[in-house]
Amino acid sequence: MFLSRTYYSSGGEFNSSGDDNNRDDEREDSDMEVDSVGACSCSDVNELQSDDDSVDTDDLFTVYVGVEEADPVCVKIQDLLRRGKLSRDRIFYKYLKDVLEIMYNPFHEYDQEVVEFFNTITYLGGKRTTCFIRGPMNLGDGRNSHVSLTDKKMNLGGPSESVCAKHQAGYTPESGVIKPLSLGHMEVLKNSQAKSLIETPKLNVIPCALANDGTALKPAIEFDSRLKENIGLKTPVDIHYAKENPSPSPDYLKDNIVTEAIVSSLTSLDNFCSLPVAVDYCTQSGKTGQAMADLFRKHIKTLPATSTS
Repeated sequence: MFLSRTYYSSGGEFNSSGDDNNRDDEREDSDMEVDSVGACSCSDVNELQSDDDSVDTDDLFTVYVGVEEADPVCVKIQDLLRRGKLSRDRIFYKYLKDVLEIMYNPFHEYDQEVVEFFNTITYLGGKRTTCFIRGPMNLGDGRNSHVSLTDKKMNLGGPSESVCAKHQAGYTPESGVIKPLSLGHMEVLKNSQAKSLIETPKLNVIPCALANDGTALKPAIEFDSRLKENIGLKTPVDIHYAKENPSPSPDYLKDNIVTEAIVSSLTSLDNFCSLPVAVDYCTQSGKTGQAMADLFRKHIKTLPATSTS
């Protein structure tokens, strides 16, 4: 229902209420729902003159306002924001804002911290945990589902797997020394207070130790959506590999399927800087003492070459 108030230009207020004869007209007008400002128009100056002859009709105008009561949750959130107990810089507010925005605009760009939050959940709890928290979102709703008033199938909502993958760091499924990490380790040592063993105008030797640690992997061949290839074996799994090995034997898979990722870290002897510089994917039968010793020697020879190149 419309609320009609007449205001003076000086800030005063004059209420105009209809009589019983005009209530039928008001009921017809009130059949339409009004969720925001309904209209703004001039009032009937002849009727106002009869009520108050001292009023200057040039200073009067009428505003019709329709007000809808806010949801209790919205009222409490606004109260917490006003009182400072809920900050707009926190992950809760940013996450809630992005989930609401995505309901209006499916191409809305998620906040960087929200994407990192979901990447952390995936790292700590796995993809199943992330999918359980997010839910299917618009899966199965069809095109233009964002303009439909049907109930969404999401649980708590959030960025999709493809959106999270775009904000992840680069990686490689190949074994060996990672040159950018090796060069980064050297730059950190050069610009730090690390103690040098030999320091000349043309040579600077900083002693370091190479250590490794292994992480067990589930033996499986999985499709990597970022690299667009199958990973899990020592050799690339493509259409040519599938044609050459239509029925691989268990012994062949035991010798070629990856079961462990060994990460090698380079640490200065004064323990000032430590950074992973190499990764190796080993099979169950390929991790022997001699193989690990040869691997260490290969990395020790490769690291100085990548640092000076």
